[in-house]
Amino acid sequence: MRFHMIGCITDTGNGYSVGPIPGIGGPFETSADFFVQWAAGAAFPLEKHKVQQITPSEHFGEVWNSIVNFPSQVAKFAESYNFRKGPLPVIHGYLYRSNILMSGDCNVDAIIDWEDAIVAPWELVEFIKDLRVVPPAMNGPSYQESLSACQKRDKQRTYVKYVRETEEKQLLDSTLSLVLSNSAVQDFAHAFWLWHEGKSGFYRNSGIM
Repeated sequence: MRFHMIGCITDTGNGYSVGPIPGIGGPFETSADFFVQWAAGAAFPLEKHKVQQITPSEHFGEVWNSIVNFPSQVAKFAESYNFRKGPLPVIHGYLYRSNILMSGDCNVDAIIDWEDAIVAPWELVEFIKDLRVVPPAMNGPSYQESLSACQKRDKQRTYVKYVRETEEKQLLDSTLSLVLSNSAVQDFAHAFWLWHEGKSGFYRNSGIM
């Protein structure tokens, strides 16, 4: 499902419409408008002392500054970035394997927990949460990717392969597979949603920003 406006989905009884997002507003005609408005009211979920407790002391100042400045960086980035045009995708918000109900023959029967779903920019589409890898830049310059992260990246490539095959079989455009295979877009999407979840890290260079 794709729509031409960014916002929350409402069932009208005769179909679906896109309305305002609580705490942000809208609906928005462009991705840039959405990001600018989001940045104006964005609030990090954790207070400063909580972030300090989970961040190495030698990095806390830089990490906290990057967290605080992330919304303004997003707003500035939105003024010049060439976003993908609509129609725009529905983003589930909590797409974990536990929210996908499957039959014994591995067919998807249903996806549950849609209450936080929104129509959003293509640049916020990410892999299923179980395959998400924290962007290397968020972990700092000394970060070395773990075996688990490498394995997830292998699974991501397989995931994209199946998406491409489905696009071809169903005569769909290739936007979804292109977005998922773009590492810079994925790093930005992961960073954006991780910021919402209160993840501590270096947000100064997040993917396409």
